[in-house]
Amino acid sequence: MLNQDNKTDALINSAINNGSAYATNAVQNWLQQFGTARVNLGLDNDLSLESASLDILLPLYDDKKHNLLFTQLGGRRDDDRNIINAGVGYRYFADHWMWGVNAFYDQQISSVTHQRLGFGGELGWDYFKLSANAYQRLSGWKDSKDHTDYEERVANGYDVRAEGYLPAYPQLGAQLIWEQYYGDDVALFGDSDDDRQRDPYALTAGVNYTPVPLFFRWLKSKNGERQS
Repeated sequence: MLNQDNKTDALINSAINNGSAYATNAVQNWLQQFGTARVNLGLDNDLSLESASLDILLPLYDDKKHNLLFTQLGGRRDDDRNIINAGVGYRYFADHWMWGVNAFYDQQISSVTHQRLGFGGELGWDYFKLSANAYQRLSGWKDSKDHTDYEERVANGYDVRAEGYLPAYPQLGAQLIWEQYYGDDVALFGDSDDDRQRDPYALTAGVNYTPVPLFFRWLKSKNGERQS
């Protein structure tokens, strides 16, 4: 009976994952008509939207050779918090590599309103990209809607991301993310009393498989520790 239940759960999870991947690519494909889009949708076992992210890059100036000035608009949902962001950036393209800089503004629009400012840079080659971002809060302490007699604010921090594909097999890619945030009781791994940590950091590894165009699957694992 236990094995049968496990098989049923595996089939349900597989169906949900495939459904999420199909919906993700359908939305991303439709948005590509306006600019460069990146979409991720995650469903829970009740088919509710557990997590989501949507970013679209719209060119402001593009000389079709070396220079691109753009604006990026986006939104995301994670841990029952909805966040919107807007930013501007510049990219320079050489023959086989590129570099870019950007600045962006984030605002939480659910529960308590928080704001932060971010700055980033990137380097890219044909099959590899390296980027880094720093985050600085703009809003101060505010009463939490999720915890009684508790105040919250945005944590300052940074992240470094590396992602690439195999030149001989571009359908297979990988991603590494290092991130650290500063403060007491930072909710990097969750918002419960046991999950919040001081100056936590984490390393996330993921594998991206694209068997056919516009259909992909991410497998990710996240590990980290707190500072004593």
